Amino acid sequence: MTKFGLKARMWLLALVGIGFLLGLTVAGVASIGSLTATFVAVQRDQGEDELILNEFLQSHIEFKTQIQEWKNLLLRGYDTASLTRYATAFESRSHALREHLQKALDGMQKVEAEAATPQEKAEKGEVVRQMQQLLHDQAQLTQRYQATIAATPPTTAAAVQQIDRTVEGMDRATSEGFEKIAKHLVEHAAQQKTEVIAATSAAFERNRNTFIFIACVGMILLALASGWIARSVFVDIGAEPAYAREIAGRIAKGDFSEKIEVAAGMESSVIAAMNEMAQAVALLVAEAGRLTDAAQSGQLKYRADASRHRGAFRTVIDDFNRTLDAIVKPLDVAASYVDRISKGDIPEKISDAYRGDFDIIKRNLNTCVDAVNALVADAALLSQAAVAGKLAMRADAAKHQGDFRKVVAGVN
Repeated sequence: MTKFGLKARMWLLALVGIGFLLGLTVAGVASIGSLTATFVAVQRDQGEDELILNEFLQSHIEFKTQIQEWKNLLLRGYDTASLTRYATAFESRSHALREHLQKALDGMQKVEAEAATPQEKAEKGEVVRQMQQLLHDQAQLTQRYQATIAATPPTTAAAVQQIDRTVEGMDRATSEGFEKIAKHLVEHAAQQKTEVIAATSAAFERNRNTFIFIACVGMILLALASGWIARSVFVDIGAEPAYAREIAGRIAKGDFSEKIEVAAGMESSVIAAMNEMAQAVALLVAEAGRLTDAAQSGQLKYRADASRHRGAFRTVIDDFNRTLDAIVKPLDVAASYVDRISKGDIPEKISDAYRGDFDIIKRNLNTCVDAVNALVADAALLSQAAVAGKLAMRADAAKHQGDFRKVVAGVN
């Protein structure tokens, strides 16, 4: 876990999240693009088929209208003007019919050329053949109508009846041809609509499944990354953050009364480090307590074992020991001087340098040495004078202080 810091792990989680969002975005864009491409392709194919159907149905309407104009010509073409007018309308409808039918045929030939499979090509080719036949039959029908009118003008009722008998049933085959092709085109359009719906639904389903798959994978990766980071942070801490916060608070207050629990496998965690820190501080406090107890018991020679400590804690113990050395050494000197003086062994004056309160003790001891030496010197002087019979000799009591003055004055 130490290979990646918390910051790096959080960045990793952020990158996984960003990657997840990017994946969803890309999947969404790809899905929209796929659906758009499918829709455009379907619209293109459907548009061509609709154009063919519309043109053919329009030609079928024009055919029916042409037949109606033929009836108008028979029923109302008694005079030359009416005959000419209805004949012109008949010709116009025939021309419009052939124009729409030719457009439908051109579209069907294009569809046939672009057919994807041999079966589709064969089906389109059959429709093309039927339309070509229909064009031919319609042209023949128109010519027969026109030839009949030219042979027998419909100027009398008898002529109309004769013409009607002549052309009776003449348009049936052509009309059936229109009906057959129209039925085929309408059924094909319905089938194509069903196929369009199916293709669009399949594309939507496919893209939806892809989107769901990417979303699931992204969420799984995000969950795994989050779990890994949470687990790694827990392992780094070694316990729940609340417990670590409680331990830190106790240590900050100097409370080492409760044992810190370190779970198995957490020897490199923050909790384990805090436990080591607490033990080191507790050991330092215990050493300080033992030094205090020894000092209060008068065991001024006692020193703490600095080897039991490390780093700055060892330095603290060493400083404690040096402090005691600095205190005890002047006290030892003072005790030695007092002991020697009490035994009449007057030592030399202290020449070592001391500071602060220790310097005061040194000066007082040196003053004591001087006072005792002066007293001894005056006592020796009086003793020597007495031996020499100089009984008038007296010591200078003013040179002494306190009881030493009284002693000298008493001897005098």
